This record gives sequence, structure tokens and C-alpha cells, in this order.
Amino acid sequence: MSMSATFDRFVLPDGDRTAIHDPRRELRWGAALAGLLVLGFGGWAVATRLDAAVVSGGVVRLTDARQVVQAPAAGIISSLDVRNGMRVRAGQQLVAFTASEALAQERSLAARTFGLQAEIARIETELRGGSRVAMPATMGASSEADRALAAAAVASEQAQLDTQRALEGAQAAVLRDRRVQVGHQIDGYRQRLGSTQRQRALNASELDAYRGLLKRGLATRERVLNLERSAAALDGDQGETVAEMARLRNQAGEAQLQLTQLRSERANQNAERLRAAQNDLAAVLPQWQAARDQLRRTVVRAPFAGTVTALQPAMAGSVVPAGARLLELVPARDAIVVEAKVSATDAMELTPGQAAEVRAAGSRGRLAPPLHGTVERVSADSIEDERTGQVFYTAAIRLAPAEVQRMRRDGVAGALRAGTPVEVMIPTKARSALDYLVGPLLARVSKTFAEQ
Repeated sequence: MSMSATFDRFVLPDGDRTAIHDPRRELRWGAALAGLLVLGFGGWAVATRLDAAVVSGGVVRLTDARQVVQAPAAGIISSLDVRNGMRVRAGQQLVAFTASEALAQERSLAARTFGLQAEIARIETELRGGSRVAMPATMGASSEADRALAAAAVASEQAQLDTQRALEGAQAAVLRDRRVQVGHQIDGYRQRLGSTQRQRALNASELDAYRGLLKRGLATRERVLNLERSAAALDGDQGETVAEMARLRNQAGEAQLQLTQLRSERANQNAERLRAAQNDLAAVLPQWQAARDQLRRTVVRAPFAGTVTALQPAMAGSVVPAGARLLELVPARDAIVVEAKVSATDAMELTPGQAAEVRAAGSRGRLAPPLHGTVERVSADSIEDERTGQVFYTAAIRLAPAEVQRMRRDGVAGALRAGTPVEVMIPTKARSALDYLVGPLLARVSKTFAEQ
């Protein structure tokens, strides 16, 4: 009898002895363990993210190279405001040229422009019947000198409008007074006409009475003739009065017509002058803009913040030709681009704007913390390495200045030098572990069915 059999007989009960040697139970346990293993692995494969990414080596490039500052036009230097090694801010004056002639031309055209704009505003106000000339919004007075010119032009046109309104008011008052006087004269003649008519009536009645007495021999012939002469004179006076009243009415109509004609002629003159002023303004505005540009070019300003280098030897009074090199300006901003080489397959998955991570080598071979950037561009065509014959595309990844500053604070500023090798990783698509396991199989099956 073996030792295991002896152990089973003396240690285990009969029921437990049967359960241990039951093969079906062992199969069930094995199947359960296998199922748990499959489910666990499948869940891990589905839930675990193993995103696809383009990984490549790259090189740091400093894109902001120094910029040559040239003379925009020929001129005489009036002041040199910088020196080599001097840090300047964007827009700071570097070199100034004599600008007396350009300034005089610009101020003359500015005064002409503001004068025309104010004249147009005055004419439009007069056509509307207004009394105040407002400074139009089109008078782009940006500087203190421009505002002074604009205010002076508006004040001049306001004075002209006030004078014109006073003159027209005086002329209208004269015409209105003439009409009033004529009206009073007409009223007098109207009363005179009424008196004449009453005298004629009385004279006619008296004449009829004396004619009756003359027939009976009670009146003289001379008295009747005197009354007839008086009747004829009264008829003449009545005719003259009616004619004078008609003449006075005509004078009143002429006064009103003169007032209307005066206003109409003034309106026509204003309309013609408005068109002429608008045409003149359209011609002067481009000239003024050109003069302002010419005056602006007499001062050379820094296009960006940086450090002055390679300053050419010059002094006040020096004559400089157009396009002459004045100095060089090294930018102060931290714009760094990493240039990475990627294969043709990887290049198809890259588009501008994608997020990217860049790691530069730190001290003693350690990798620095990742710097975040974005894909700025991908080369439109492939490039062949003449030495190795390898074909690749280039991808430019721009790093944010904040990331560069953080890298400097971490003590790896040396990685910012041009030509420093870096490692670039650009995530392309989200994938799970199951995609990597099943993807090749599905691709093979799809290819097989396509061939069949």
C-alpha cells in the first residue's frame, strides 16, 4: 500500500476522498480560471489606451534671425539715438532724418484737408437750415496738431456761416420792411379811393339836382358846369388811385420774389460749392496720406524689441542713400521651432495645429521635462538626404515662449541652442491595446477577401 493511499485512509473522510479525485470538478475549475483570464485580458485590451503617435528625432532651429534695418529713403541724419549693444523696445526711435520739408508739405496738406472737411460740414449745415457747424467724424485728427487744425477750420467755417446768416437776415429784413411799407401805402390809397368814391356819389347827386333846377330856370349854367368838372376830376383821381394801388401790389410781389430768388440762388451756389469741395477733398486725401507716409519715413523705429548690433558709423549731418544699411537688430523674443524628420507614412497623419511634445537632452544624458508645442507646418514635398539617400518629410513644431521660459527655470537652458538634437512625439489617433491585437488580423482578412 502506498503512502498516499495510507494518508487518504487514515486522514481524510470517505466523502472528501471522493471529491478530490473527481475529474469533472477539476475541469470546471480550469474552465472558470481560463474564462476569468480571457475576460480580464479582454477588458484590459479594450480599456487600456495606447494612443498612436509619430516619434522622431529633431533639431532646434532659431527662426528669429537678426534683421537688417535700412534707410527707407535718401536723407540727412539729424539724430542717432542708439548705440551697439543697446536694448530697444518695439517702436522705439532709432535714427531720425531731417524732416523740415516733409513736415511743411504734410502740414500744408493737413490744413487743406481739414479746411475742405469743415467747409463741407458748413455747407451741409446751411443747406439743412442749421446754425451750428459740428466737427464731422471723418476729420481724423489723431495728433494734438491735427486737432488744433481741425478746430481752427471748424471755427472759421462757423464764423463764415454766422456772417452769411446775418447778411441773409439783413437782406430778408429789408425786403420784408419794403413789403410792409408798400402794404401801408396800399392801405392809404385804399382809403383815398373810398373817399373819392363817396365824393363822386355826392357830386353826382348834387349835379342831378342842379340839372333839374337849371331846367326850371332856378340855377345857373355855370354852377352845373362846375359840378360836371368836379365829377370829371373825381373820376381821374379814382383812376390814378386804382393804378397806384396796382403798382404798389406789384412792388410787394417783386419784394417777395426777390427774397425767394435770394434763397434759391444761395442754395444753388452751396450745392455747386459742395460738389467742388467734395471733389477737391477726394484729390487731397491721397496726397495728404502720401505726405504723412513720407514724414513717417524720416524716423526709423525698431520693428520689434531686441538688441542693436552692427551699427554703421555715422553722425548727425551725414548723407545716407536710400536702402543704406543702418544697423542690425537681434530679436529679444523666444520664438523657437523644432524641425523633425518624419517618414512618408507618418507625414500623412500630420496636420498643422496638432499638439506635440518635445524633449531635449539634459545634463548627463537625462531627458528634460517635455515641452509642449504645436505643428506649424509639414513640408509639401519629400526631401532626399544626399548622403544617405533616405527620403523624408520635415515637420516644424513651434514651442510657446512660456514653455521655453519654464525650461530655462528647470536648468536646461543649453537645450535651446540652435542645432541641439531633441526627441519629438506627435499624438495622431486614440487607440486601445485591442486595436493593436486585432488590427493586423482584420487587415489581413480584408485583404484576403479583396483578392478573392
